[in-house]
Amino acid sequence: MFFTAPMRYIKLIILDKDFQKTIDLLADFGWIEIKKNEEEKNLNLLSINEKIDKIEGIISEIHDFFDIKKSQKDGNLTDLEKIEEYFNNLFLKIKSYKEEIISLKEKKFELEKSINEIEQYKDLNITKNELDKFNFIHYTIGSSSQSDIEKLKNNMKGRLLYVEISKDLYLLITSKKGKWTLDSELKKINYKERSLNIENFLLPKKIYNKLTEESNILNNKLNKLNHIKKDILKKEFKLITKMTENFNLQKVYLDIFKKINHSGSTTIIEGWILKEKVVTMTEKLKEILGPCLAIVTYKPEEIEDVQKGKIKVPVNINNYWIFKPFEELIFNYGAPKYGTLDPTVIFAVTFLFLFGFMFGDIGQGLTIFLIGLILKIKKTKKLQNIAKIMQYAGISAMIFGYIYGSIFCFEQIHQIFTPINSFLFNLNRPYIINTSLTSGFDVVFNLVFITIGIGLFMNLFGILINIINNFLHNKYQEALFSRNGISGFILLLSIIILFINSLTFKFNINVFFLYLILLSIILILLKEPLYNIITHHKPLFHGGVGFWILHSIVELIEIILVTISNNLSFIRVSAFAITHALLSYIIIEISLKIGFFGFLIIIIGNAIIIGLEGLIVSIQTLRLEYYEFFSKFFVDKGIKFLPFKIEKNK
Repeated sequence: MFFTAPMRYIKLIILDKDFQKTIDLLADFGWIEIKKNEEEKNLNLLSINEKIDKIEGIISEIHDFFDIKKSQKDGNLTDLEKIEEYFNNLFLKIKSYKEEIISLKEKKFELEKSINEIEQYKDLNITKNELDKFNFIHYTIGSSSQSDIEKLKNNMKGRLLYVEISKDLYLLITSKKGKWTLDSELKKINYKERSLNIENFLLPKKIYNKLTEESNILNNKLNKLNHIKKDILKKEFKLITKMTENFNLQKVYLDIFKKINHSGSTTIIEGWILKEKVVTMTEKLKEILGPCLAIVTYKPEEIEDVQKGKIKVPVNINNYWIFKPFEELIFNYGAPKYGTLDPTVIFAVTFLFLFGFMFGDIGQGLTIFLIGLILKIKKTKKLQNIAKIMQYAGISAMIFGYIYGSIFCFEQIHQIFTPINSFLFNLNRPYIINTSLTSGFDVVFNLVFITIGIGLFMNLFGILINIINNFLHNKYQEALFSRNGISGFILLLSIIILFINSLTFKFNINVFFLYLILLSIILILLKEPLYNIITHHKPLFHGGVGFWILHSIVELIEIILVTISNNLSFIRVSAFAITHALLSYIIIEISLKIGFFGFLIIIIGNAIIIGLEGLIVSIQTLRLEYYEFFSKFFVDKGIKFLPFKIEKNK
């Protein structure tokens, strides 16, 4: 719990024929991170790729034919040959129907196109052949507005006849001599000529009825085929989904097969596994493979690439259920280095403490707790950790709300808090820590001093973690003499003692601790030569004395600036606590002045504080954790352990 989980590097040597059931077991087991190499290029793998592509193409065609969505889930282990055989047989069964449906749909499309074209002429009670027989007239068919046609008629001065075929579609007739005049006038109006695409010897209405009848016949055929398609789908849907999901699993396994080592008829599976899981996995493998198995495990330090620093050992942290949600926030910043302290517990405690300190209110904390509870009940997987953290944060806010004597912005309610404090702590007041701004500036100064103290202790703890981590990895120079080592620890501890001493004894400075601070700074600056003297390394100054002096001056300035900024950053905790108290005070004052509708101001004000300030306080808490606390010991980050696991459809 307090250190990263011990890992082992494992090599499994199995027969090729046992590959799939081995990988299937590992996928169910879910506690081995399989090492993958670049995909091998050989004829065997190329044939597998071709088979996969072929099956995938058939599956896509089947889903398109039935117009169903392809499942992306992973099923269970089934021989690829069985999957291929099922989809091939199904495709052969539907192939003729598919081709016929496609053919009928193409014919239907062409028919509908013709029907739409002829529909506008169906009320024309004359054939094209009859129109063309007239030797002394000129006609044209086209679309235009009624007003433009009337204008055209007036301009033609009795030399134009028109027949309205359908809305805005007209048959215009004039003499052969009037053709030029008509064409000229048509250019002046909004007129679009239409071609008369109808059979010469049939009336348009007869053609329209004939095409409509053909379309109905096609629709009947399509409906029959669609009924057949639905019947097939009803029978096959579950099996199509099941086999598709099984194929999805096969693709995952074959992808692994292509990216791991093979030798002759054997396969070598390598990867990282938790030390505590080795025995369980070995027993399960022996159950399904018997003697056709060889297993070798190595400690991380026995791996040559680990020794040379070419690869990092993956990191897994495992905490009690109460701290589990905070692991995700740790990994958002980065994975701790393998073999170091797991900071989850310390992070969880300090995160909740800082949040509650800045957001102390019983009512608002209860609201956050209930929101987290609702999200948890909904069982949305992605939100489960956030929901739990919200619940914890709500409890922390309620605890500090009691300490501050605040409930839904109402502060220092004597009737509620004073009797409780009197009974529990013998305090005849409605608060334990006073944050009410009506009490004067002493409250502000007290909060500032408290939060600076919090920052000093958090940073001290961060340095202590770094010291332990460096000793664990034999980095004695950093552990002893660095700014975040023992020298830095003594420096900051001396500052803390002086800080407490100045508050307790009214700024009487203890000279001994000043000497300790000076000694710590000297040790940090002499880090390199001192360590080289102790370990008998030469030269004492790696880059020369001049470079060391320049580096020491820069480091001295950095020590001063970083020590000040790291600890003063925690003043923002008191600033947000005061802001929270100020907003609460303003909301109550406004509600009292409004009168009867003041309760609306209280509701809206609390909603704004919970939503907006709650988010800001969370961000500021993370900022202090990540940039002030984690920076002390998260120097060399590791990589997260990502075991191979497949959630199969049961």
